[in-house]
Order: sequence, then C-alpha cells, then structure tokens
Amino acid sequence: MPNLTQTLVGSLSLILFLMAYILVVMEEKIHMRKSKPVIFGGCLIWMVIGIYEASMAKGKVMTL
Repeated sequence: MPNLTQTLVGSLSLILFLMAYILVVMEEKIHMRKSKPVIFGGCLIWMVIGIYEASMAKGKVMTL
C-alpha cells in the first residue's frame, strides 16, 4: 500500500480537514453547529480515499 502523504489524495485530505477545522473555529460567526462541517469533511475525506484505493486496485479482489 502506498504512503498517502506523498500523493495528491493525501494533500487533498489535509486541505479538507483544515477547511472543516476553520469552519468549526468560525462557529459563532457563521451560525453553524460544529458537527456539520466535521461530519461533511470526514465523509469527503473517506470518499476521496475510497475512490483512490479503488482505482489503485485495478480489478484485484482484496480479501481479509
């Protein structure tokens, strides 16, 4: 398994995390609960990683 920190996916995940964190810090100004940007950001991060991993499998069936 490749190290995701050296890929575009890793960088994009970090950017998504930081954007969600900034929205949490700005909770009072934007009148949004802390949980909404955190859950949405987490879902986006997992979606990006899932798409990346599926594209890297190239038809291989992975077993536990």
